[in-house]
Amino acid sequence: SNLIQNRDIDYNIKKLNNFDTNIISSKLKSSGELIDSWTDILQNEVLTLDGKHGSINSLVSFNDEIYTIQDTALASISISPRVQVQGSDGLSVQLGTGSVLDKYKYMSTESGTLNKWSVLPTSTGIYYYDLLNKSFMIFNGKVNNLSDTKGLHSYFTTNTELNILKTDNPLIKQGISSGYDQINNDIFMTFHKEEDSFTISYNELRNQFISFYDYLPSMYISKGKYFITTNPNLKSLYRQYDGNYNNFYGINYPSYVVLNVNPEADLDTVFDNIM
Repeated sequence: SNLIQNRDIDYNIKKLNNFDTNIISSKLKSSGELIDSWTDILQNEVLTLDGKHGSINSLVSFNDEIYTIQDTALASISISPRVQVQGSDGLSVQLGTGSVLDKYKYMSTESGTLNKWSVLPTSTGIYYYDLLNKSFMIFNGKVNNLSDTKGLHSYFTTNTELNILKTDNPLIKQGISSGYDQINNDIFMTFHKEEDSFTISYNELRNQFISFYDYLPSMYISKGKYFITTNPNLKSLYRQYDGNYNNFYGINYPSYVVLNVNPEADLDTVFDNIM
């Protein structure tokens, strides 16, 4: 009853409830369990990444490893590593399992992404779009800038604006959506910019950007041999490379072929060189 509490008149406190650089693990899931272990979060299994690189925007698996992508960085996460422990006899050395979340290692602190839905893992790498650097990127052991090496640096620099694409919600036509065609090894990436939206594709076998497309799906769904996209109003699903020729999303389009070798076929033509 005689306790006196003192405080500054201008004292303020702000409680933080959002920790956007933390990774938290759950219990290990087992087949046939009655209670889902994935809903039991382990409070002591927390790994905090360097906050100066921004929030964690994507957690992705590649080659049986887990990677996180922040605003300006990409890091690998060491999960349940094997460690050497001393045997019960005090002499032998055995392999044991460490903590679930052990440590992290930055693979790059120069490139990251603001757009979760642009991150696309395939068998050859992790593709994503770096909006801050305006670059189409791949990570396959190291980070490479494909838009620079494949000749589209100027196009992406001119046609991707931070203020328009930083809102990452393709379902309302904002941000970036991406998909992978497993049959043809094509990566599709759609940039939603209202009337200036566009879709571009990159082929892994040719290691080149191959085409632009008029359709602007909010979602790409890849399952086995099927590659499915949504129509513009999200009311229907369409299977790519199927149906009647020249019919796209219920609309018939004309087709034509331009002969580049000799368009004036009725005139004599001399070829000095061909590349």
